[in-house]
Amino acid sequence: MTMKMTQQNKQLVIVATSICTIALSSLFFGVQIGMSYGDIGTGHIDIPTSFASVNKDRPHPISKTRIRGDTSSKKRPSAQRIEEDQSEPKRVGQTHDSSAKLAKTAKTAKTTLKGGPKPPKVRESKKIPFFFVHINKTGGTSLFGMFREYCQLELDAFSEKWVTESGIHHRTFHATSHSLIVRHGYKVWEEAYTFAIVRHPLARQVSNFFFLIGNCDGRKDCLSDRMIPEDAIDMETDEEKIEAFHSWMANLYKAHPPGTPTNYLMGSKGHGNEDYDTFNATQTSWMVDPNDNNKIAVQKVYKLEELSTNMDEIASAIPCLKPAGGMAKENASKKTYPHYTKFSKNEKTNRIMREVFGIDYENFGYEYDPKR
Repeated sequence: MTMKMTQQNKQLVIVATSICTIALSSLFFGVQIGMSYGDIGTGHIDIPTSFASVNKDRPHPISKTRIRGDTSSKKRPSAQRIEEDQSEPKRVGQTHDSSAKLAKTAKTAKTTLKGGPKPPKVRESKKIPFFFVHINKTGGTSLFGMFREYCQLELDAFSEKWVTESGIHHRTFHATSHSLIVRHGYKVWEEAYTFAIVRHPLARQVSNFFFLIGNCDGRKDCLSDRMIPEDAIDMETDEEKIEAFHSWMANLYKAHPPGTPTNYLMGSKGHGNEDYDTFNATQTSWMVDPNDNNKIAVQKVYKLEELSTNMDEIASAIPCLKPAGGMAKENASKKTYPHYTKFSKNEKTNRIMREVFGIDYENFGYEYDPKR
Protein backbone atom coordinates (compact mmCIF):
# COMPACT_ATOMS: atom_id res chain seq x y z
CA MET A 1 0.00 0.00 0.00
CA THR A 2 2.86 2.34 0.86
CA MET A 3 4.65 1.57 -2.40
CA LYS A 4 1.47 2.28 -4.43
CA MET A 5 1.01 5.68 -2.75
CA THR A 6 4.62 6.56 -3.51
CA GLN A 7 4.15 5.87 -7.22
CA GLN A 8 1.01 8.03 -7.27
CA ASN A 9 2.94 10.82 -5.57
CA LYS A 10 5.66 10.56 -8.16
CA GLN A 11 3.09 10.79 -10.92
CA LEU A 12 1.51 13.84 -9.28
CA VAL A 13 4.93 15.53 -9.02
CA ILE A 14 5.62 14.91 -12.73
CA VAL A 15 2.24 16.33 -13.75
CA ALA A 16 2.68 19.40 -11.53
CA THR A 17 6.16 20.02 -12.92
CA SER A 18 4.86 19.84 -16.48
CA ILE A 19 2.06 22.30 -15.73
CA CYS A 20 4.52 24.76 -14.21
CA THR A 21 6.83 24.46 -17.20
CA ILE A 22 3.99 25.16 -19.63
CA ALA A 23 2.81 28.15 -17.58
CA LEU A 24 6.27 29.71 -17.43
CA SER A 25 6.77 29.20 -21.17
CA SER A 26 3.44 30.87 -21.92
CA LEU A 27 4.28 33.79 -19.66
CA PHE A 28 7.70 34.27 -21.31
CA PHE A 29 6.17 34.05 -24.79
CA GLY A 30 3.51 36.61 -23.85
CA VAL A 31 6.16 39.03 -22.65
CA GLN A 32 8.02 38.68 -25.95
CA ILE A 33 4.84 39.37 -27.91
CA GLY A 34 4.13 42.45 -25.79
CA MET A 35 7.65 43.74 -26.37
CA SER A 36 7.29 43.18 -30.09
CA TYR A 37 4.03 45.13 -30.24
CA GLY A 38 5.63 47.88 -28.23
CA ASP A 39 8.36 48.12 -30.86
CA ILE A 40 5.81 48.37 -33.64
CA GLY A 41 4.04 51.21 -31.92
CA THR A 42 7.04 53.35 -30.98
CA GLY A 43 9.95 52.34 -33.18
CA HIS A 44 11.52 54.71 -35.71
CA ILE A 45 13.41 54.07 -38.91
CA ASP A 46 16.40 56.33 -39.45
CA ILE A 47 15.83 58.89 -42.17
CA PRO A 48 18.45 58.95 -44.96
CA THR A 49 20.98 61.77 -44.69
CA SER A 50 22.69 61.35 -48.06
CA PHE A 51 20.60 63.96 -49.90
CA ALA A 52 22.28 67.13 -51.08
CA SER A 53 20.46 70.09 -49.59
CA VAL A 54 20.45 73.86 -49.53
CA ASN A 55 21.61 75.08 -46.12
CA LYS A 56 19.94 72.07 -44.56
CA ASP A 57 21.10 73.13 -41.09
CA ARG A 58 18.99 76.29 -41.26
CA PRO A 59 15.74 76.18 -39.29
CA HIS A 60 12.65 75.41 -41.28
CA PRO A 61 10.12 78.26 -41.46
CA ILE A 62 7.67 76.36 -39.28
CA SER A 63 9.82 77.16 -36.26
CA LYS A 64 10.26 80.79 -37.28
CA THR A 65 6.63 81.48 -38.07
CA ARG A 66 5.46 80.20 -34.70
CA ILE A 67 7.57 82.54 -32.61
CA ARG A 68 4.52 84.79 -32.40
CA GLY A 69 2.98 82.26 -30.02
CA ASP A 70 0.21 81.15 -32.37
CA THR A 71 -0.42 77.41 -32.10
CA SER A 72 -3.56 77.23 -34.24
CA SER A 73 -1.66 75.48 -37.04
CA LYS A 74 -1.66 72.39 -34.84
CA LYS A 75 -5.26 71.90 -35.97
CA ARG A 76 -3.94 70.55 -39.26
CA PRO A 77 -2.93 66.89 -39.17
CA SER A 78 0.69 65.87 -39.06
CA ALA A 79 1.81 63.32 -41.61
CA GLN A 80 2.32 59.76 -40.47
CA ARG A 81 5.54 57.96 -41.25
CA ILE A 82 4.97 55.88 -44.33
CA GLU A 83 7.23 52.96 -43.47
CA GLU A 84 5.83 49.82 -41.89
CA ASP A 85 6.02 51.11 -38.33
CA GLN A 86 3.47 53.85 -39.22
CA SER A 87 4.35 56.01 -36.22
CA GLU A 88 4.21 59.78 -36.50
CA PRO A 89 7.34 61.58 -37.79
CA LYS A 90 9.53 63.49 -35.42
CA ARG A 91 9.35 67.27 -35.53
CA VAL A 92 12.66 69.09 -35.31
CA GLY A 93 12.97 72.69 -34.17
CA GLN A 94 9.32 73.43 -33.44
CA THR A 95 8.60 75.98 -30.74
CA HIS A 96 5.22 74.81 -29.51
CA ASP A 97 4.66 72.30 -26.70
CA SER A 98 6.56 69.14 -27.66
CA SER A 99 5.04 67.10 -24.81
CA ALA A 100 1.61 67.40 -26.41
CA LYS A 101 3.08 66.19 -29.71
CA LEU A 102 4.72 63.21 -27.99
CA ALA A 103 1.44 62.36 -26.29
CA LYS A 104 -0.32 62.51 -29.65
CA THR A 105 2.32 60.22 -31.14
CA ALA A 106 1.81 57.65 -28.39
CA LYS A 107 -1.96 57.82 -28.83
CA THR A 108 -1.63 57.32 -32.58
CA ALA A 109 0.52 54.23 -32.07
CA LYS A 110 -1.96 52.68 -29.64
CA THR A 111 -5.04 53.29 -31.79
CA THR A 112 -3.31 51.83 -34.81
CA LEU A 113 -2.59 48.60 -32.90
CA LYS A 114 -6.16 48.36 -31.64
CA GLY A 115 -7.70 48.70 -35.07
CA GLY A 116 -8.16 52.48 -34.93
CA PRO A 117 -7.57 54.98 -37.77
CA LYS A 118 -5.49 53.53 -40.57
CA PRO A 119 -2.35 55.36 -41.75
CA PRO A 120 -2.13 56.78 -45.31
CA LYS A 121 -1.81 54.15 -47.99
CA VAL A 122 1.44 54.10 -49.93
CA ARG A 123 1.09 53.67 -53.67
CA GLU A 124 2.22 50.31 -55.04
CA SER A 125 5.99 50.53 -55.45
CA LYS A 126 7.30 50.95 -58.98
CA LYS A 127 10.34 52.47 -60.64
CA ILE A 128 10.01 56.23 -61.10
CA PRO A 129 12.98 57.96 -62.78
CA PHE A 130 12.49 61.46 -61.37
CA PHE A 131 10.30 63.69 -59.20
CA PHE A 132 9.98 67.40 -59.92
CA VAL A 133 8.62 69.45 -57.02
CA HIS A 134 6.73 72.15 -58.89
CA ILE A 135 6.52 75.26 -56.72
CA ASN A 136 3.96 77.68 -58.13
CA LYS A 137 5.20 80.66 -60.19
CA THR A 138 8.77 79.37 -60.58
CA GLY A 139 8.72 78.37 -64.25
CA GLY A 140 7.61 74.81 -63.62
CA THR A 141 4.71 74.90 -66.09
CA SER A 142 7.18 75.34 -68.95
CA LEU A 143 9.23 72.42 -67.66
CA PHE A 144 6.15 70.21 -67.42
CA GLY A 145 5.42 71.16 -71.03
CA MET A 146 8.85 69.82 -71.96
CA PHE A 147 8.16 66.63 -70.01
CA ARG A 148 4.96 66.11 -71.98
CA GLU A 149 6.75 66.68 -75.27
CA TYR A 150 9.93 64.70 -74.67
CA CYS A 151 9.39 62.50 -71.59
CA GLN A 152 5.78 61.31 -71.74
CA LEU A 153 6.57 57.74 -70.67
CA GLU A 154 8.62 58.94 -67.72
CA LEU A 155 5.95 61.48 -66.80
CA ASP A 156 3.24 58.82 -66.92
CA ALA A 157 5.18 56.85 -64.28
CA PHE A 158 4.28 59.34 -61.54
CA SER A 159 1.85 61.98 -62.84
CA GLU A 160 -1.54 61.44 -61.21
CA LYS A 161 -4.27 62.74 -58.94
CA TRP A 162 -5.24 61.08 -55.66
CA VAL A 163 -7.29 61.58 -52.51
CA THR A 164 -5.97 60.93 -49.02
CA GLU A 165 -8.06 59.30 -46.31
CA SER A 166 -8.70 62.76 -44.88
CA GLY A 167 -10.59 63.55 -48.11
CA ILE A 168 -7.98 66.04 -49.44
CA HIS A 169 -7.33 66.03 -53.18
CA HIS A 170 -3.69 65.97 -54.33
CA ARG A 171 -2.04 66.07 -57.74
CA THR A 172 1.52 65.58 -58.91
CA PHE A 173 1.56 68.87 -60.82
CA HIS A 174 1.79 70.88 -57.58
CA ALA A 175 2.80 68.33 -54.94
CA THR A 176 5.36 69.00 -52.21
CA SER A 177 8.17 66.63 -51.27
CA HIS A 178 6.12 65.74 -48.19
CA SER A 179 3.08 64.81 -50.24
CA LEU A 180 5.08 62.79 -52.78
CA ILE A 181 6.99 60.88 -50.11
CA VAL A 182 3.78 59.97 -48.28
CA ARG A 183 2.26 58.87 -51.59
CA HIS A 184 5.15 56.80 -52.96
CA GLY A 185 7.31 55.93 -49.95
CA TYR A 186 10.91 56.78 -49.13
CA LYS A 187 12.41 53.90 -51.13
CA VAL A 188 10.90 55.09 -54.43
CA TRP A 189 11.78 58.69 -53.58
CA GLU A 190 15.42 57.87 -52.81
CA GLU A 191 15.92 55.91 -56.01
CA ALA A 192 14.63 58.76 -58.20
CA TYR A 193 16.28 62.02 -59.23
CA THR A 194 14.53 64.69 -57.16
CA PHE A 195 14.75 68.42 -57.79
CA ALA A 196 12.93 71.76 -57.55
CA ILE A 197 13.16 75.27 -58.99
CA VAL A 198 13.02 78.41 -56.85
CA ARG A 199 12.72 82.10 -57.66
CA HIS A 200 13.42 85.42 -55.99
CA PRO A 201 10.66 85.63 -53.34
CA LEU A 202 9.51 89.10 -54.38
CA ALA A 203 9.46 88.15 -58.07
CA ARG A 204 7.33 85.13 -57.18
CA GLN A 205 4.84 87.27 -55.25
CA VAL A 206 4.57 89.87 -58.01
CA SER A 207 4.10 87.16 -60.64
CA ASN A 208 1.47 85.46 -58.50
CA PHE A 209 -0.49 88.70 -58.01
CA PHE A 210 -0.81 89.47 -61.71
CA PHE A 211 -1.45 85.82 -62.57
CA LEU A 212 -4.39 85.82 -60.16
CA ILE A 213 -5.77 89.06 -61.62
CA GLY A 214 -6.04 87.40 -65.02
CA ASN A 215 -7.02 83.97 -63.77
CA CYS A 216 -9.75 85.20 -61.40
CA ASP A 217 -11.21 87.85 -63.72
CA GLY A 218 -15.02 87.61 -63.63
CA ARG A 219 -14.99 84.90 -60.95
CA LYS A 220 -16.14 86.54 -57.74
CA ASP A 221 -15.40 83.52 -55.57
CA CYS A 222 -11.81 83.39 -56.84
CA LEU A 223 -11.33 87.14 -56.44
CA SER A 224 -12.68 86.98 -52.89
CA ASP A 225 -10.70 83.89 -51.85
CA ARG A 226 -7.42 85.29 -53.16
CA MET A 227 -8.22 88.85 -52.04
CA ILE A 228 -7.91 90.39 -55.51
CA PRO A 229 -9.81 93.69 -56.10
CA GLU A 230 -12.64 93.24 -58.61
CA ASP A 231 -11.46 96.20 -60.68
CA ALA A 232 -7.81 95.10 -60.74
CA ILE A 233 -8.10 93.91 -64.33
CA ASP A 234 -8.79 97.52 -65.38
CA MET A 235 -5.52 98.94 -64.04
CA GLU A 236 -3.49 100.68 -66.72
CA THR A 237 -0.55 102.58 -65.27
CA ASP A 238 2.50 101.11 -63.56
CA GLU A 239 1.81 103.30 -60.53
CA GLU A 240 -1.67 101.79 -60.12
CA LYS A 241 -0.33 98.27 -60.41
CA ILE A 242 2.47 98.82 -57.92
CA GLU A 243 0.12 100.43 -55.39
CA ALA A 244 -2.43 97.61 -55.81
CA PHE A 245 0.26 94.99 -55.20
CA HIS A 246 1.34 96.60 -51.92
CA SER A 247 -2.28 96.80 -50.73
CA TRP A 248 -2.76 93.13 -51.62
CA MET A 249 0.33 92.11 -49.64
CA ALA A 250 -0.89 94.03 -46.58
CA ASN A 251 -4.33 92.42 -46.80
CA LEU A 252 -2.85 88.93 -47.24
CA TYR A 253 -0.63 89.38 -44.22
CA LYS A 254 -3.55 90.53 -42.10
CA ALA A 255 -5.75 87.58 -43.15
CA HIS A 256 -3.11 84.82 -43.21
CA PRO A 257 -0.22 85.80 -40.89
CA PRO A 258 2.68 83.49 -40.09
CA GLY A 259 1.76 80.68 -37.71
CA THR A 260 -1.85 80.31 -38.86
CA PRO A 261 -3.17 77.23 -40.71
CA THR A 262 -3.95 79.34 -43.79
CA ASN A 263 -0.56 81.08 -44.02
CA TYR A 264 0.17 79.07 -47.19
CA LEU A 265 -2.37 81.27 -49.00
CA MET A 266 0.15 84.09 -48.94
CA GLY A 267 2.12 82.02 -51.44
CA SER A 268 -0.31 79.75 -53.26
CA LYS A 269 -3.43 77.61 -53.10
CA GLY A 270 -3.12 74.47 -51.05
CA HIS A 271 -3.26 71.97 -53.95
CA GLY A 272 -3.77 69.30 -51.27
CA ASN A 273 -0.48 70.13 -49.56
CA GLU A 274 -2.38 71.83 -46.75
CA ASP A 275 -3.08 68.26 -45.62
CA TYR A 276 0.28 68.44 -43.81
CA ASP A 277 1.44 70.97 -41.24
CA THR A 278 4.86 71.34 -42.88
CA PHE A 279 3.28 73.49 -45.61
CA ASN A 280 3.20 77.29 -45.51
CA ALA A 281 3.79 80.30 -47.79
CA THR A 282 7.51 79.74 -48.31
CA GLN A 283 9.21 77.94 -51.15
CA THR A 284 11.31 76.08 -48.59
CA SER A 285 8.18 74.39 -47.20
CA TRP A 286 7.57 72.74 -50.59
CA MET A 287 10.82 70.80 -50.24
CA VAL A 288 11.02 69.97 -46.54
CA ASP A 289 11.49 66.36 -45.43
CA PRO A 290 8.32 65.13 -43.65
CA ASN A 291 10.37 63.57 -40.85
CA ASP A 292 12.91 66.38 -40.42
CA ASN A 293 11.79 70.00 -40.72
CA ASN A 294 15.42 71.14 -40.84
CA LYS A 295 16.20 69.15 -43.98
CA ILE A 296 15.44 69.79 -47.63
CA ALA A 297 14.43 66.49 -49.19
CA VAL A 298 15.20 67.11 -52.88
CA GLN A 299 18.65 66.37 -54.22
CA LYS A 300 19.01 69.56 -56.26
CA VAL A 301 17.57 73.06 -56.10
CA TYR A 302 17.89 75.28 -59.18
CA LYS A 303 17.22 79.00 -59.49
CA LEU A 304 14.83 80.09 -62.22
CA GLU A 305 17.13 83.01 -62.94
CA GLU A 306 19.92 80.56 -63.84
CA LEU A 307 17.86 77.71 -65.25
CA SER A 308 18.92 78.12 -68.88
CA THR A 309 22.54 77.52 -67.90
CA ASN A 310 21.60 74.47 -65.80
CA MET A 311 19.53 72.62 -68.39
CA ASP A 312 22.49 70.50 -69.49
CA GLU A 313 22.86 69.24 -65.93
CA ILE A 314 19.13 68.50 -65.67
CA ALA A 315 19.16 66.73 -69.06
CA SER A 316 22.09 64.57 -67.90
CA ALA A 317 19.96 63.40 -64.97
CA ILE A 318 16.82 63.11 -67.14
CA PRO A 319 18.13 61.86 -70.54
CA CYS A 320 14.76 62.14 -72.31
CA LEU A 321 15.18 65.95 -72.12
CA LYS A 322 18.39 65.99 -74.19
CA PRO A 323 16.58 66.42 -77.56
CA ALA A 324 14.96 69.61 -76.20
CA GLY A 325 18.25 71.45 -76.57
CA GLY A 326 17.65 73.73 -73.59
CA MET A 327 14.86 75.55 -71.79
CA ALA A 328 11.97 76.98 -73.79
CA LYS A 329 12.17 80.76 -74.00
CA GLU A 330 9.69 82.76 -71.94
CA ASN A 331 7.39 84.99 -73.94
CA ALA A 332 8.18 88.38 -72.42
CA SER A 333 5.48 90.09 -74.48
CA LYS A 334 2.79 88.47 -72.31
CA LYS A 335 3.87 90.45 -69.24
CA THR A 336 1.73 93.51 -68.62
CA TYR A 337 3.29 94.67 -65.37
CA PRO A 338 6.58 96.28 -64.31
CA HIS A 339 9.74 94.35 -63.48
CA TYR A 340 9.59 93.01 -59.93
CA THR A 341 12.43 95.27 -58.76
CA LYS A 342 10.02 98.21 -59.18
CA PHE A 343 7.98 96.74 -56.30
CA SER A 344 10.86 96.74 -53.79
CA LYS A 345 10.57 100.32 -52.55
CA ASN A 346 7.64 99.97 -50.15
CA GLU A 347 8.84 99.63 -46.57
CA LYS A 348 5.74 97.85 -45.25
CA THR A 349 5.88 95.24 -48.00
CA ASN A 350 9.59 94.81 -47.40
CA ARG A 351 8.96 94.09 -43.70
CA ILE A 352 6.32 91.51 -44.63
CA MET A 353 8.66 89.86 -47.13
CA ARG A 354 11.42 89.64 -44.53
CA GLU A 355 9.16 88.12 -41.89
CA VAL A 356 7.20 85.67 -44.04
CA PHE A 357 9.79 84.68 -46.65
CA GLY A 358 13.07 85.37 -44.83
CA ILE A 359 13.97 81.68 -44.81
CA ASP A 360 13.85 81.62 -48.63
CA TYR A 361 16.16 84.61 -48.96
CA GLU A 362 18.54 82.89 -46.56
CA ASN A 363 18.37 79.37 -47.96
CA PHE A 364 18.66 80.28 -51.61
CA GLY A 365 20.96 83.29 -51.48
CA TYR A 366 18.63 86.06 -52.67
CA GLU A 367 19.09 89.74 -51.88
CA TYR A 368 16.42 91.65 -49.97
CA ASP A 369 17.04 94.74 -52.13
CA PRO A 370 17.19 93.30 -55.66
CA LYS A 371 18.93 95.13 -58.46
CA ARG A 372 17.87 94.74 -62.04
